[in-house]
Amino acid sequence: QYASVGGAVPVYVKGRNLVLAGMDAGFTTLDFKSSAQRDSDLWTVAPVVAYLRQLGEKTQIGGFASPSFTSALGGGDPWNTSVFAGVLGGYYPNPDLCLFYGGVYEYSFNQHYGYPYLGVNWMPGRDWSFSLVIPWPAIAYAPTDRWLFRIGADPGGASFNIRGQKASVAFGSYDFTA
Repeated sequence: QYASVGGAVPVYVKGRNLVLAGMDAGFTTLDFKSSAQRDSDLWTVAPVVAYLRQLGEKTQIGGFASPSFTSALGGGDPWNTSVFAGVLGGYYPNPDLCLFYGGVYEYSFNQHYGYPYLGVNWMPGRDWSFSLVIPWPAIAYAPTDRWLFRIGADPGGASFNIRGQKASVAFGSYDFTA
């Protein structure tokens, strides 16, 4: 079983600058069927802060940082700490096209990872959007102001990296959604 809730709100807006702050919290129940490990609960809390700056009519840049705190199996101590941070940008050569670029850094279990962030979002008309942003490709169609249809792929297939009493989540597959 898994449940999570999260959100972000603007905490500073002035001129071409925007700062957002938020939080994501999750709860997972792990049921081990063929393991000596007893069933456990896992809690995750991840505050986030983000900054966005409009550089000009066609360019935006931004950055974010989010530490993630994950409980030991069964709750309690010791908690594992991971860090995610990134620098991202968007360039709009015309009203129908946006190019995204940047990089994301992850630190977890004393290991460092870097990920590129690349993509394009094409909106050939008011109703359609074709998004090839890694890792969330999607096609969306909005025939009215109240309806949105979307097909796409999202990271999924959560697996847990367990070392002693510490655990972290890794996504090793894609979920196709409609």
